[in-house]
Amino acid sequence: MVADIARVTYDRTRQYRFPIYQQGRVTLEADSNEATTLASEALRLETVDIIGPTGAVGDGYEVGPGTGPDGVTVHAGTFYLGGWRLELHKAIDISPQTGADKKDGITTGYFAVALLLTEQSVCAVEDQALREVALGGPDTAARMRLMQKFLRIPVKGDTCAEAKATVLGLLENQGIRHLDHTLQLISAATLKVAFVQGPASSDPCTPAAAGGYLGADNQMVRVTVTAFSGTTGTLLWGWNDASLLYRTKYIDPKTLTLVNTPVDQEHAPQLNQWVEILRTELVLDDDGDGNFVAEQQGFVTSVPLGYSSDSQQIVLNDALPQPYQNNKNPLFVRLWQSSVPFSVNAPTPLDNISGITVTISMPSTVTLPAAGTIVARPLWHFAVRPSASTNIFPQRYFDSAQPPDGPRQWITDLAVMEAGDGEQETKWLADCRVPFLPLTKQHDCSCCSLVLDPEKNWLSTLNQAIASTTITTLNVCFMPGTFNVTTKITVSAKTVRMTGAGFG
Repeated sequence: MVADIARVTYDRTRQYRFPIYQQGRVTLEADSNEATTLASEALRLETVDIIGPTGAVGDGYEVGPGTGPDGVTVHAGTFYLGGWRLELHKAIDISPQTGADKKDGITTGYFAVALLLTEQSVCAVEDQALREVALGGPDTAARMRLMQKFLRIPVKGDTCAEAKATVLGLLENQGIRHLDHTLQLISAATLKVAFVQGPASSDPCTPAAAGGYLGADNQMVRVTVTAFSGTTGTLLWGWNDASLLYRTKYIDPKTLTLVNTPVDQEHAPQLNQWVEILRTELVLDDDGDGNFVAEQQGFVTSVPLGYSSDSQQIVLNDALPQPYQNNKNPLFVRLWQSSVPFSVNAPTPLDNISGITVTISMPSTVTLPAAGTIVARPLWHFAVRPSASTNIFPQRYFDSAQPPDGPRQWITDLAVMEAGDGEQETKWLADCRVPFLPLTKQHDCSCCSLVLDPEKNWLSTLNQAIASTTITTLNVCFMPGTFNVTTKITVSAKTVRMTGAGFG
């Protein structure tokens, strides 16, 4: 999440239920944001208790061969992941990239199709429908969106268990834990905030300078890790929660024109400031209204020249990579303050002015970023105030090392496939979805919670449902055809009904 907020007050460990607004008091955006978070988290966790970490309604999100060699299609429908209810209104194709990127696609062997879910904020610069023109320019609230990304991950085996083991291994290499009860991804990285301490002094007439925040403004600071290897890495940090985002037009690999004009020179790209160039990840309107969602992370470089109000252009220190050039959708520029090298477990000053230091800890085995990276880079945000210069908000950042604030992500396998050889269609091997029959239909004998097709790996699908500890009711429907059984199938501790599923 990247939004122009002053402070984050939500803390899961305090177990608050809702804020109580009092008469005559000032209300800040942090109060409303916490109210929304408390309500949504309560509903999400309750959904996990009822449905489980994941659940497929009918054929929602069912994976099958797509059109042409290497084609893969994800069926429309409803799916639950990590307590969130997700929808696809139409089937989508997730075939490998064509053309120059074809070499990065999967053309042989087994692969898992996985769903990665990421919380991401969207502002009025991306989605212009959020802007109220009656205000004459200023934007209002941003929006939170769940971004669904379907991944093709090479695996060694042809079962869901082997696919899960492969994905968990990739996550472990990036220092990520996978919570079985919610399927949420948790980074092993931590960050602690402190202040630069002055030199010690033994002279009572010249006491040592006390550390503290030396800035003049109330600020929200965002820190993220962009590279790491062994015991050293690189971090990005920015004021204003790194929320300053501009839509641009591509001129050449080193030149971009800002479409939306900065409100003032202070909020425009400055000399030697660091910026992040983001491609469009999602087009919000099929009718071409010009509303988009930018990628969460992109190409990081600096600005050797400040923003020119005459030309409305910025010049980049490094040329944009080929995939960023001549896109039909706009590029976005996010402003950061600076890029700083750091060593693990060592206090690192953000600059020589603010007085803020951060200490980052990461496992030495972590590779970030890496080819085929699944998760987004970790980020933290904390507030500083000149009127309370020796305090960090939330206080826990000052007291001890904290896990990342985000981005929150969840992942699950949907299916295991075998790629064609360039001429053969992609072959479906196993359905890794956990079926969920809506509670209103648990006793509806006409509804199938598990549909078995003799042309697919039906026995593996049935055995997974039988082995599941979260499924207590099985309404199994057999599609027309011959089901060859060579060993006894045993079902215990479940309510079971078996029927034919259609004419045949």
